[in-house]
Amino acid sequence: MKFTTTIIIAKIAKNIKFMVSTRKYAREELEESIVEEDIDFKQIADSWNEYKLEDGHTFYMKPILTMISRTNKFNENGEPIYLIQSQVLSKTK
Repeated sequence: MKFTTTIIIAKIAKNIKFMVSTRKYAREELEESIVEEDIDFKQIADSWNEYKLEDGHTFYMKPILTMISRTNKFNENGEPIYLIQSQVLSKTK
């Protein structure tokens, strides 16, 4: 299976927000700015996304988080930017 790197922004408590930035970062720059790698996490929900295709089939996708890392960069709301690695499971019925 192929692993992908996705840039995400997490919603966090207001009391731990930091510097505000409106800058758009390149993936390479974010990878170089990792300050905490392979953070432990606990899955709290497990569900499939469902899509009805025009041919009558239903396509199902489920992202599986494999690794998450925090960068020293922040978004326009002062929230830290995280990088994730994930797999996507899919099936069709």
